[in-house]
Amino acid sequence: MKRNILVAVILVFSLISVNADFKVWVERGGVFTIGEPATFLIYVENSDSTLDSYEILEPDVYYTYPPGPGGTDLSNLIDVSLQSNRIEDVGPDGVKDTQGTIMLLAQIYSEGTVTFTVESDNTGNQEQAVIQISGGASGGVPRTLPEFNFIGLLQILGFGFLIFYSFWVKKSTS
Repeated sequence: MKRNILVAVILVFSLISVNADFKVWVERGGVFTIGEPATFLIYVENSDSTLDSYEILEPDVYYTYPPGPGGTDLSNLIDVSLQSNRIEDVGPDGVKDTQGTIMLLAQIYSEGTVTFTVESDNTGNQEQAVIQISGGASGGVPRTLPEFNFIGLLQILGFGFLIFYSFWVKKSTS
């Protein structure tokens, strides 16, 4: 009886560890700005003892507004592109990556996700990595052109003041 339990425990742990032949994670920096591509990297670490290659399946983009089941699907407002959907020849304990970009086509008011599924060529196992996109990540304020920052706003106000002042001076001297 004890031997059967031991065999069952070993079998369960060996089946659980079969899916652990690689790890996937995503890293990105900066903030999302409407209309500007934000770069990210998808990393794959091969923890198996053999050389392997990996395919990144079509990214799953999820964004609804208002959030929840009754919201409208607005996933088309998040554009995702990959430099390559393949990561080739990752050796045992090796790490390789591929680059991609995410571009917001409009303001994001609630949380959305981009899920990347990576599949091993050798085993067919799949792992996922997720990038969270929220209203705070896109700045919280619509910003579509790079010239509309604080300096640009001061320039617009300065030119407006000069025009107003020139008309006021011209009117007071007449």
